[in-house]
Amino acid sequence: MEKKMIDTKIPVCKKHNIKREWRPTTFEYKEDNITVRISNVMAWVCPKSGNASFTPQIMDELIETVQELVLIAKKSVKRKSSLTEYFLSVGNEALTTLCPQPINFNNRITQQVSC
Repeated sequence: MEKKMIDTKIPVCKKHNIKREWRPTTFEYKEDNITVRISNVMAWVCPKSGNASFTPQIMDELIETVQELVLIAKKSVKRKSSLTEYFLSVGNEALTTLCPQPINFNNRITQQVSC
C-alpha cells in the first residue's frame, strides 16, 4: 500500500482542529462473529484520537482484501474448523500462522509463533 504522500495537502481533523499525520494504523472490520484486522495500513491519522482517514486507493484495496478474507473465514466456520485465529503476512515478511507446530505450506515451513 502507499507509503508516501507527495504534494498532498495535509488534512485537518475537524473534531480536534489539528493536522492529521500520515502514518501506519490498523484497520478492523467485523461481520457475523468474524473480525478481520489489517495492520500497517497507511492513513491520515488524528494524533489525538487515533481516528484514521484512508485514501480512496487504499480504501478500494481494503474492501477487496476484507471481502476475500471474510469469504475464507465463513468457509472455515461452515466446515466447523477447530482453527479460529490466523495470522498471514504477505511480502518480505515470513509467512506465519498460530499453530502448535511448524507446518509445511506450499513447500515452505512456517515458523511457530505461539503454543
